Amino acid sequence: MYEKSILEGIEKLENIKGKKILLQLPEGLWIYADKIINILYQQGASEVIWYKGKTYGACDLPIEEAKRINANLVIHIAHSPFLKEKTIEGINIEYIEVFADYDINFIIEELVKHKIERTVLVGHLPFVHKFPEIVKKAKNQNIHIQLHSNNFLPYPGQILGCHVANAASSLPHITYIGDGKFHLKGLYVFKKPILALNPFSQESRLISIKEIEKEEKKKIMRFTAITNAQSLGIIISSKLGQYKAFAEPVKKAVEKEFKNKKLTWIIENEINKQDLDYLQVEAFINLACPRIEDDEIKKPLLSWKTYLEVKAHLS
Repeated sequence: MYEKSILEGIEKLENIKGKKILLQLPEGLWIYADKIINILYQQGASEVIWYKGKTYGACDLPIEEAKRINANLVIHIAHSPFLKEKTIEGINIEYIEVFADYDINFIIEELVKHKIERTVLVGHLPFVHKFPEIVKKAKNQNIHIQLHSNNFLPYPGQILGCHVANAASSLPHITYIGDGKFHLKGLYVFKKPILALNPFSQESRLISIKEIEKEEKKKIMRFTAITNAQSLGIIISSKLGQYKAFAEPVKKAVEKEFKNKKLTWIIENEINKQDLDYLQVEAFINLACPRIEDDEIKKPLLSWKTYLEVKAHLS
């Protein structure tokens, strides 16, 4: 599914000779690790160490681990760059973007089946390379598709779990191509019907406005609980990208917003949802990954961004 894309990316890397490399790839790609390591040695790497921790995205680079083992290069496989620096704390970073081979006929058939005539198209990285071909083929079926770009992400129609600007459109529907719910839930903010298509499983799901409004009501309930709470836990991620993007810029604003509440600041590398229930606070504001916002946590929790969106909506 991904092997060809990964190996092509590895072979294009330059300046590998003599480097001590920390290799990072998400769990779904671990089956390719041995082959990647062998190729890196063939290209002249002096040592390759596999970082076998969980990897949630390009916001989650193992910089401290690289420093600890004196690596001078981190190779991150599967995501587009999140932090734009090529070197972080003396460690060089190389990203290898991964793309999946999939049948676009399934996409066209589902658009026709659901009578989608005008839609904006989005998805996460492995699927975006075929978006222009989908647009062209859909036009032959009299389906108008928009693809939007922005300066943060390199591909038209690409979204992240924390960045869905390319889905903004005046069109009545959103079509999402991907697997899993992580990226999908971020699209609820647009309050439009979403056709979610998984090319791997050949599954399709039309998410109605009614279903999205149900999620919005949950957010309002959480907002109300946070507003009424006397004590809050403020969650920060120690992951470099998440800290720089979501915590560092807003810390003072959070303190000002909740100046009359008791705040407990919590920093973790990986947020354990179950452990949060034991903390002696009434609710949480999340300054880590904004997709950590679900029913698995018993106490009310909202990301800072969602808190501000609900506040503006209710004002």
